[in-house]
Amino acid sequence: MNPDRMIREKELHTIDGLKHTQRHEYIKRGIYPPPMKLSDAGRARAWSGRELSAWQAWRRARRDGTAPEGSTWRDFLTVDGNDCQTVAEDEEAWRASLATVHKAAGPWQRKCRAALACEPGKRN
Repeated sequence: MNPDRMIREKELHTIDGLKHTQRHEYIKRGIYPPPMKLSDAGRARAWSGRELSAWQAWRRARRDGTAPEGSTWRDFLTVDGNDCQTVAEDEEAWRASLATVHKAAGPWQRKCRAALACEPGKRN
């Protein structure tokens, strides 16, 4: 399954094998990924392929007895083969290094502002 793909509810049954009511009960209990709204105004929603893959990996690990006690599907989330905690730490280090460049280098300010999503008049 493509991790970047958004999956609508009509397709979910072929992926998870669950019925609508069971899926929503699992969402309430926190053992199934919740959907994302696709727009602020509309009712359309979809599930992340990455989160569904994590849910499937968690279910397999529970079946095989290899899932840590008390784990959830969120513990099985990965980004490009790395667990999400490592990715978050790497991104934080990357942003810190850009902030240093942003403070020190004049010609690079526009590029750093874009990368850090700074406001144009704001100085760090």
